[in-house]
Amino acid sequence: MIVVTLRRLFAPLTLAFESRSAAMVLLEDLGWTPEESFQLDAFEHLAPVQEKLTALMAVIEAYDPDDPDVGSIVEQAVLLAGDINAAISALSEMSAGDVTNLVSPLNSPVFWQELALDLPDYLILTYLRLYMGPLYALLAFGGAIVDEARPNGRPPRQVIDWEALGRLLRDPAGQIRAFYDWGGTLEHVRLMTRLGDVLRALGLPVFERDIPAPI
Repeated sequence: MIVVTLRRLFAPLTLAFESRSAAMVLLEDLGWTPEESFQLDAFEHLAPVQEKLTALMAVIEAYDPDDPDVGSIVEQAVLLAGDINAAISALSEMSAGDVTNLVSPLNSPVFWQELALDLPDYLILTYLRLYMGPLYALLAFGGAIVDEARPNGRPPRQVIDWEALGRLLRDPAGQIRAFYDWGGTLEHVRLMTRLGDVLRALGLPVFERDIPAPI
């Protein structure tokens, strides 16, 4: 199961290395609009990530649940996933001289710093949204998935608030009360929107109506 999960988790990145259109979708999902001249060779600085990802996919392809040594294969896959995360983190160390020959916005160290920051949460949240919709909706309802403003007018990034996730696990009622300001000026638009998302994820009907002034 964990091997299948890892394949799905890294699928957006795997596809981005194989297809220009998939790479464009990935970058646009992360709030970037590359120049029309963008080609996959602009991803040359992602080579260490691609190398580890290729190794992971090879381990996954060799996975056989009936193999008596399946534990070793799973261990290799988990270690390689950690190596991929480390390689992504290293992107933040790109200098202007490293990327000056690339198309905009990849020719800025800021792009690589933000890519290193955004990719891990993006991969996790995309996996949750596609394959574990009810859990994704519940985490968002509990305030563990939030929007975070980006500079320069770019669309907000969606992130995992790890501290809020910890509070949600330790004291769900307290975290939900604080997230919606329950007992104060109730954040009723946020509450009803996210509650609707949970109900939809569970396959239940949701009927939308105009929300009145603050309660």
